[in-house]
Amino acid sequence: MLKAKVFISCGQTTQEEKTIGTKLVSYFTKRGFDAYFAEEVHNSLALTQSIYSNIRTSEYFVCVNFDRKDSKYGSLFVQQELAIASFLELPLVAFHQPKIKLGGVAQYLHVNSIEFNSFKDIILNLDQFTKKWDPESKNQFRLSFGNEHLGLTTQYQEGNMVLTGSSNWYHIIVENLSHIFTAKNCYSFIESIFDLDNGREVFGQNEYKNELMWAGTGRINLNVPYLAKKDIDAIYTIQGSKKWVFQEANTSTVYSYPQLSDGKYRIVYLVHSENFPEAKIEVDLLLADDRVKLLQEKQPITL
Repeated sequence: MLKAKVFISCGQTTQEEKTIGTKLVSYFTKRGFDAYFAEEVHNSLALTQSIYSNIRTSEYFVCVNFDRKDSKYGSLFVQQELAIASFLELPLVAFHQPKIKLGGVAQYLHVNSIEFNSFKDIILNLDQFTKKWDPESKNQFRLSFGNEHLGLTTQYQEGNMVLTGSSNWYHIIVENLSHIFTAKNCYSFIESIFDLDNGREVFGQNEYKNELMWAGTGRINLNVPYLAKKDIDAIYTIQGSKKWVFQEANTSTVYSYPQLSDGKYRIVYLVHSENFPEAKIEVDLLLADDRVKLLQEKQPITL
């Protein structure tokens, strides 16, 4: 798993500024964090792709604002990045040289910026104010397949009749790895289904995608508290039917995921959250005799 990321917002106009930024990277790397030193950007596209996306995927934030001869606010980029980090509610520590004033949105933030005169001042305060920061507290999901539930009584429809039978259920376990943040407004989808026996795709990228149900809730969206787990209904079968279906939000079979027969399949599940990066898991499954055998499981890095 990836380590928690510290976004380092630091001026790069002078060699002193660049040196302090580099030293901060080394400081946090030695403590086991993934440190990102925000590089200068020259257009709005680069700003969006690099700066904003890296703040959004960071767990912690440190900024250092230096005096500038041409501005009483120091680096406006640093102040803007501070405003974004505050909006995202990232744990943060801010430093400024004596003559700096807050500008723009930053002046309205309740940030107790610390005055510094040397790098030693910065380190002494970081040792104190970031000692509880945890490199293992990553704002991402860990996904795994399993949590088998057998013989559950389930109602299902066959033609115009509603019947009752025993069913076997399997789940995607969604674990929130953050020690601080709740993952908000979480949804799950199936991205693709590939028939391994016949070498063909049975559900692809451009198909209609319905939200899967969170197990035991009857809901398609919910929050996952920090250091907690929730299950998604991944797939189930009515015993003896030799058919495998998905528990999804739909009112018409025209827009439903395909019903699967016994066989081998590769299925990609995706979990989306309002404040966490999307996560995927790819599983190879053998469906046979009312049971699922996990052949292979891959969780690509969080998107």
